[in-house]
Amino acid sequence: NILFPLENLKGKDKLSKETKDRFDKLGSEVLEKGEYAVVTMAGGQGTRLGHTGPKGTFDMGLDSHKSIFELLCDTLKRARDEFKVVVPWYIMTSRENNNETVAFFEKNNYFGYPREAIKFFIQGQLPMIGLDGKILLDENGLVKEAADGHGGTLKAMGKNKIMEQMREDGIEWIFVCGVDNVLVKLVDPLLLGMSIDAKVLGSVKTIEKTDPKERVGVFCRKNKKVGVIEYTEISEEMANMRDDYGSLVYGDANAIFHLYNIKGLEKVSDVRLPYHTAVKKAKYIDSEGKLVIPEKPNAYKFELFIFDSYEMLDDVVVLRVKREEEFAPIKNAEGADSPETARKLYTDYWNRMEYLSKYEKWCKDANIDQSLRDELFAIKGKEEEIKDRFYKDLDFGTAGLRGIIGAGTNRMNYTTVGKATQGLANYIINQGTADKGVVISYDSRKMSREFSEYTALCLNANGIKTYLMDELRPVPELSYAIRELGATAGVMITASHNAAQYNGYKVYWDDGAQIVSPRDKDIIAEVNKVDYADIKTISREEAGEKRLYFTIGKAMDDSYNRTLKKLVLNPDVIKKVEKDIKIVYTP
Repeated sequence: NILFPLENLKGKDKLSKETKDRFDKLGSEVLEKGEYAVVTMAGGQGTRLGHTGPKGTFDMGLDSHKSIFELLCDTLKRARDEFKVVVPWYIMTSRENNNETVAFFEKNNYFGYPREAIKFFIQGQLPMIGLDGKILLDENGLVKEAADGHGGTLKAMGKNKIMEQMREDGIEWIFVCGVDNVLVKLVDPLLLGMSIDAKVLGSVKTIEKTDPKERVGVFCRKNKKVGVIEYTEISEEMANMRDDYGSLVYGDANAIFHLYNIKGLEKVSDVRLPYHTAVKKAKYIDSEGKLVIPEKPNAYKFELFIFDSYEMLDDVVVLRVKREEEFAPIKNAEGADSPETARKLYTDYWNRMEYLSKYEKWCKDANIDQSLRDELFAIKGKEEEIKDRFYKDLDFGTAGLRGIIGAGTNRMNYTTVGKATQGLANYIINQGTADKGVVISYDSRKMSREFSEYTALCLNANGIKTYLMDELRPVPELSYAIRELGATAGVMITASHNAAQYNGYKVYWDDGAQIVSPRDKDIIAEVNKVDYADIKTISREEAGEKRLYFTIGKAMDDSYNRTLKKLVLNPDVIKKVEKDIKIVYTP
C-alpha cells in the first residue's frame, strides 16, 4: 500500500456558521422525510468491565443509573422530538448475547421508544485456530468460533435481509456505530448534509489522536482511497510525524462513526473484505478431551473491519470532531476509556449543552425582559461568561434567593425574581391565605426598588394583595408590619452583607420570622415547578384599580417606633446618656 495523509480535512469547528446551517438544512430534510436509519453494533459482552451480560446493559454509574442502551436511545428520542420522525434502530447482537439483549429491551419497555422501530439481528462468526495452525474445538466438541468483527456487520445485514427491508422502507442513509461510546451522535444532520452536498456514498467522523502511541487505527489515503491503517501496522516514524502546527500528520483516529448511502452499503456488502488477525486467549478441548484454559494468548481470531469498505468507494467525506463532544468510550474497568472517564465526559458535555441551550432560549424568549436579552447578546461567543450565568438556576434556598445582578438563570433579575414570586404566590394560594396579603420592603442596593415593585405586581396578578413600603425600610420593621397588618407573608429585597453587585430575596411568614422547615421546602418545591412562561404580572394601574396594590410608610413607621419604645428596658439610663451616644450609619 502507498500511504498518504488525508488532505483538505474538514474540522467541524472550522466550518463557518453559514456552511454549517446549509449542511444542517440538507441533512434535516432527509431526516424529516424518514429516509435515515441507525445500526448499532452490540455483540460484545461486558466482561472487561466486570459486568455479567451484554455490554449495552452496563450501568456506568450516572445518577440516573441508565444503561448504555438507554443513553443511546435517549439520542433517538431527542431526534424524534426535533425532527418529528421515528428513526429505525437496528441492533446487531451476537449468538452469545442476543436473547439477553432482547429480554433487556422488553423488560425496560424499549425505553419508551416505539417497539416496532427497534429490530435485532445476529452477527456472524468465524472459526478460531491455534498458533500451530490447527482448528480448535469448543467445550461442546464443535469448531470454536468467534465474532467476525465490526466489518461482519455488512455481511450480517445482507444475510438477515436488513438492507432489503431498508429499501422497502425508503431508507437512503444508514449510520453505523459501536455500542460502547455514550457520546456518539446517532443522528447528525451536519454529517448527513455534508455527504449529500459532496455526492458521496460514504462518510466518516474522526477524532484527533491524543498521543502517537494511542492504540487506535488512523485514517489516511491508501492507494489514493480513504482507508485506515491500524496502530500495529504504522511505523514509529509515521506515527510521530507532525505538521507545521505541531499536530500529528497521521492523527485522525478511527472512532467507529460510519455513514453510508444505501447504494454504497449495498456495493460494499457484495465485496469480500480482507481478514485481519488478532492473537487471543481461547479455551479449547485438547486431543485427550480435556478443557484447556490458557494463561496467555494461544489462538488466532479472524476479523473483518468495517473501515476497509471505504477503499471500495470512489471517495469519502471525512469530518474531524472533538473528543469531548462525541467520544466517551467504555472499554476498560479502570484508567483510560473506563466508566469513570466516560461518566465525566458525558456529564460535562450534557451540562454544557444545557447551559448553552438555556442561553439560546433566553436570547429568543419574548417573555424575557428586552434589557436582559440585550445584555446576553453582548456576551455571545464568550462561553465562560455564558457558563457562569446559566450553568445552574439561582438557588431558592432557605429563606430565598441571593446572587449577582444581571441576565441569566444564575443571576438576580426580573425573570428569576418573577419565578420565585410566582412560586410563592402558588404556595400562598394553595394555603388559602391569599386574602391576607403580603408585605414587601427593600434596602438601598441596586435594583432593590425595582425588584420590590415587580414582586408586588406579580403577586397582584395572582390576586394577592400587597403592602409595599414607600421607601427603603429595615428588616425589623418588615417583620413588625407583617404581624401588625395580619399578612400571610413578607418579602425583603436585600443581600445583607454581600458585595455591591449582589442582591437577594428573603421570605418571611405570618409570625414575622424567616421561613423555616418544612414550609421552606414546600415553597421551594413550588418555585421549582414554575416555568418562565408561567410568571404573571399586571400594570400598576390595573393593580390599583383592583385594590390589590397598597403603599405603607409614615403611619407604619410611627406605630413601629411607639411599639419599640415600649420595649426599652431602662428608659432612665437612655435619658442620662442620650446626648453622648454616637451612631455610625452606612446606607
